[in-house]
Amino acid sequence: MDIYGIDFTSSPGSKKLITCQHCRLDGNDLHVREPTAWTEFAQLEEMLARPGPWIAGIEFPFGLPRRFVNDVDWPSAWQEYVLHAESLGKERFEAVLEDYKRARPEGQMEPRRRTDELAGALSPLKLQFQPVAKMFFQGAPRLVASGVAVPGLQEGDCNRTVVEAYPGVLARSVTKDAYKRDSPKEQTAEHQDARCRILNALTSGELKTRYGIAVVTDVAKCAELAEDPKGDRLDALLCAVQAAWAWINRDWLIGSPRIDPMEGWIADPQVFGPHQIQMRRQRSRPDDFGSSSFDPRADDEQTEGPNALQGEFIMLRKQAIQLRQTINTFKDLFESGSDTKRILEDSANLFFADLNTIMQEYIILFVCRLTGPAESFRKANLSTQRFTMLMHDNGCLTPEIKELDSRLREYGEILKPARDKLIAHSDWETHANPTILGQHEEERAVQFLDDLQAYFDVAGKAVGVGPLDFRNSSAPGDAIDLVKRLQRNE
Repeated sequence: MDIYGIDFTSSPGSKKLITCQHCRLDGNDLHVREPTAWTEFAQLEEMLARPGPWIAGIEFPFGLPRRFVNDVDWPSAWQEYVLHAESLGKERFEAVLEDYKRARPEGQMEPRRRTDELAGALSPLKLQFQPVAKMFFQGAPRLVASGVAVPGLQEGDCNRTVVEAYPGVLARSVTKDAYKRDSPKEQTAEHQDARCRILNALTSGELKTRYGIAVVTDVAKCAELAEDPKGDRLDALLCAVQAAWAWINRDWLIGSPRIDPMEGWIADPQVFGPHQIQMRRQRSRPDDFGSSSFDPRADDEQTEGPNALQGEFIMLRKQAIQLRQTINTFKDLFESGSDTKRILEDSANLFFADLNTIMQEYIILFVCRLTGPAESFRKANLSTQRFTMLMHDNGCLTPEIKELDSRLREYGEILKPARDKLIAHSDWETHANPTILGQHEEERAVQFLDDLQAYFDVAGKAVGVGPLDFRNSSAPGDAIDLVKRLQRNE
């Protein structure tokens, strides 16, 4: 499979090129071919029109934040608002963004997409310093016009697939040190050392657990990548790695809630969660990334996947993520201030009062289940205690993980009386003599959530899956959108 990584710019020319790195994916080995550089958008357009099959990762934001699109009353469909932005022209488009930011309070002028938050990327509304808004304006309309397939956003020609890449999130998984500078005065030996560390991680197989890919290249090409002080060639290669990851995991990615049909999505496992190379089918024809159907004539092919301990961890972390999402929804509905409270009471007072009680009981049950014993009635439980025991048996338990598990279970014990006497059972004495069970300070609940995130980050590193920040769970169609809809209907 031909893979392309493209380091994009909103103003190509002799001083700032669009850099394209061609690679060839053979199984899980990504072979580095020759790079090309373009001084005009026309050359990019020619590449997008090239017959496939191929997949490209391009570094610019394909979409805009949902909040912005809704607030300025643009069309909600991706293709429509992209074409609307193009119709405004460059100056008017930038003026709309500036006017929008001036009307918003400090700290909220440049909202980010959900995928930006997960990847640590800048807001697509940013016009200065790193003008990714200008990159959107120049890049997104060209994707629409080219007719390529953009999974989740545009069906297009399935032999020509393009995904949004962001090399920064991949580079930061190796080193937090800066690895490039455009200005010659700011380029240092430390930057080159950081580039070498990133390249070593790519070529040594260090990142294969997370990305499922090993980069294959020769010493000369590696030296050229390391010696580019602007980092454009390295960024293009990182984009190619992300595109290859998306291709290998195409069956798993289809239908993921992280693929936002309005905002777009960044192709990186740190955005989607733990790396999993799924069972996939080898097709006799080029695959349609946007289709969840399989060719019934194809043969099954088992590719490398998580080992037993990693598989157990992934299942358990999914439970933790669901718990955190439920708690976040509860907070968005019932702990977001007087305005939200008034909106809910005016809309359906009894319904939301019942929902409040139901969600509290569900959260208590979930916490006790997640922090419960390793087994019950001789049946294994999916709990932190069981997984901590498994880590001990596999020789990867650390004192920090053991301490975090202990604190999680302590919080579960606080809630256990409420679960036992009021939720799982109706204890006569408790109902006859009403008392508050499971009561604790708010700080203790906050500490539990911090410990939950820390446990799965540290344990994830220990078993080779890696960390995943699941504290923020806002997404299309969530409680915040519900409250906004109810407010508009008042």
